Amino acid sequence: MTGLAGQAAVVFASGFLGMDPAFGLYAALPNGDVVALPAITDARLQIIHNSPSPTVDIWVNDQPFLTGVDFRTATPFVDVVANTDLNIGIAPSPSTSPADIIYTLPANFWPGKTMLPWLMVWSAT
Repeated sequence: MTGLAGQAAVVFASGFLGMDPAFGLYAALPNGDVVALPAITDARLQIIHNSPSPTVDIWVNDQPFLTGVDFRTATPFVDVVANTDLNIGIAPSPSTSPADIIYTLPANFWPGKTMLPWLMVWSAT
Protein backbone atom coordinates (compact mmCIF):
# COMPACT_ATOMS: atom_id res chain seq x y z
CA MET A 1 0.00 0.00 0.00
CA THR A 2 1.34 3.39 -0.91
CA GLY A 3 0.17 6.86 0.03
CA LEU A 4 -0.87 5.90 3.56
CA ALA A 5 2.23 7.04 5.45
CA GLY A 6 1.36 8.37 8.90
CA GLN A 7 -2.21 7.04 8.83
CA ALA A 8 -3.72 4.49 11.16
CA ALA A 9 -5.35 1.29 9.95
CA VAL A 10 -6.85 -1.83 11.48
CA VAL A 11 -5.59 -5.03 9.85
CA PHE A 12 -7.87 -8.06 9.91
CA ALA A 13 -8.13 -11.50 8.31
CA SER A 14 -11.21 -12.58 6.42
CA GLY A 15 -12.31 -15.50 4.24
CA PHE A 16 -11.68 -19.22 4.07
CA LEU A 17 -8.54 -21.21 3.27
CA GLY A 18 -9.05 -23.07 0.01
CA MET A 19 -12.69 -21.99 -0.27
CA ASP A 20 -14.80 -19.07 -1.45
CA PRO A 21 -14.49 -16.29 -0.44
CA ALA A 22 -10.71 -16.74 -0.37
CA PHE A 23 -8.72 -15.99 2.77
CA GLY A 24 -6.82 -12.70 2.82
CA LEU A 25 -5.56 -9.83 4.94
CA TYR A 26 -7.31 -6.47 4.76
CA ALA A 27 -6.81 -2.98 6.20
CA ALA A 28 -9.73 -0.87 7.39
CA LEU A 29 -8.85 2.81 6.94
CA PRO A 30 -10.13 5.69 9.12
CA ASN A 31 -12.45 6.85 6.29
CA GLY A 32 -14.16 3.42 6.20
CA ASP A 33 -12.45 2.11 3.08
CA VAL A 34 -11.29 -1.51 3.24
CA VAL A 35 -8.17 -2.34 1.22
CA ALA A 36 -6.92 -5.86 0.40
CA LEU A 37 -3.27 -6.32 1.36
CA PRO A 38 -1.11 -8.05 -1.27
CA ALA A 39 -0.18 -11.68 -0.63
CA ILE A 40 3.49 -12.53 -0.17
CA THR A 41 4.51 -14.83 -3.01
CA ASP A 42 8.31 -14.74 -2.83
CA ALA A 43 11.04 -15.98 -0.53
CA ARG A 44 14.54 -14.52 -0.17
CA LEU A 45 17.55 -16.70 -0.82
CA GLN A 46 21.33 -16.43 -0.57
CA ILE A 47 23.55 -19.01 -2.25
CA ILE A 48 27.16 -19.72 -1.23
CA HIS A 49 29.51 -21.81 -3.38
CA ASN A 50 31.76 -23.60 -0.89
CA SER A 51 33.73 -26.09 -2.95
CA PRO A 52 37.24 -25.22 -4.14
CA SER A 53 36.78 -26.68 -7.60
CA PRO A 54 35.34 -26.03 -10.13
CA THR A 55 33.78 -22.64 -10.79
CA VAL A 56 30.08 -23.38 -11.36
CA ASP A 57 26.95 -22.13 -13.06
CA ILE A 58 23.63 -22.41 -11.22
CA TRP A 59 20.47 -23.26 -13.15
CA VAL A 60 16.89 -23.08 -11.86
CA ASN A 61 14.25 -25.16 -13.64
CA ASP A 62 16.60 -25.60 -16.61
CA GLN A 63 17.13 -21.84 -16.99
CA PRO A 64 20.45 -20.04 -16.26
CA PHE A 65 20.32 -18.32 -12.86
CA LEU A 66 23.95 -17.45 -12.01
CA THR A 67 27.09 -17.97 -14.07
CA GLY A 68 30.75 -18.16 -13.14
CA VAL A 69 30.26 -18.62 -9.39
CA ASP A 70 33.71 -18.91 -7.80
CA PHE A 71 34.75 -20.73 -4.63
CA ARG A 72 33.71 -18.83 -1.48
CA THR A 73 31.43 -16.52 -3.44
CA ALA A 74 28.05 -15.57 -2.03
CA THR A 75 25.15 -14.02 -3.85
CA PRO A 76 23.27 -11.09 -2.45
CA PHE A 77 19.81 -12.04 -1.21
CA VAL A 78 17.60 -12.64 -4.23
CA ASP A 79 13.85 -13.17 -4.54
CA VAL A 80 12.69 -16.62 -5.64
CA VAL A 81 9.19 -17.91 -6.24
CA ALA A 82 7.76 -19.48 -3.08
CA ASN A 83 5.41 -22.47 -2.82
CA THR A 84 6.73 -23.75 -6.15
CA ASP A 85 8.88 -26.79 -6.81
CA LEU A 86 12.27 -25.63 -8.06
CA ASN A 87 15.06 -27.80 -9.44
CA ILE A 88 18.35 -26.12 -8.68
CA GLY A 89 21.09 -27.49 -10.91
CA ILE A 90 24.85 -27.13 -10.68
CA ALA A 91 27.03 -27.30 -13.79
CA PRO A 92 30.75 -26.72 -14.28
CA SER A 93 31.29 -23.27 -15.77
CA PRO A 94 30.95 -22.39 -18.57
CA SER A 95 27.78 -24.36 -19.20
CA THR A 96 25.64 -23.91 -22.29
CA SER A 97 22.53 -26.01 -21.66
CA PRO A 98 20.72 -27.97 -18.93
CA ALA A 99 22.46 -31.06 -20.29
CA ASP A 100 25.63 -29.75 -18.58
CA ILE A 101 24.03 -30.00 -15.10
CA ILE A 102 25.80 -32.62 -12.99
CA TYR A 103 23.82 -32.26 -9.76
CA THR A 104 20.20 -31.27 -9.17
CA LEU A 105 18.68 -30.35 -5.83
CA PRO A 106 14.89 -30.03 -5.50
CA ALA A 107 13.70 -27.12 -3.34
CA ASN A 108 10.44 -25.45 -2.32
CA PHE A 109 10.64 -22.29 -0.19
CA TRP A 110 8.08 -20.76 2.20
CA PRO A 111 6.64 -17.39 1.21
CA GLY A 112 7.92 -14.37 3.09
CA LYS A 113 10.87 -16.25 4.60
CA THR A 114 14.56 -15.49 4.24
CA MET A 115 16.77 -18.53 3.81
CA LEU A 116 19.95 -17.66 5.76
CA PRO A 117 22.05 -18.74 3.79
CA TRP A 118 21.21 -21.64 1.53
CA LEU A 119 24.50 -23.41 1.11
CA MET A 120 25.51 -25.06 -2.15
CA VAL A 121 28.32 -27.50 -1.44
CA TRP A 122 29.61 -29.56 -4.35
CA SER A 123 32.85 -31.38 -4.84
CA ALA A 124 34.34 -33.19 -7.82
CA THR A 125 35.42 -36.59 -6.59
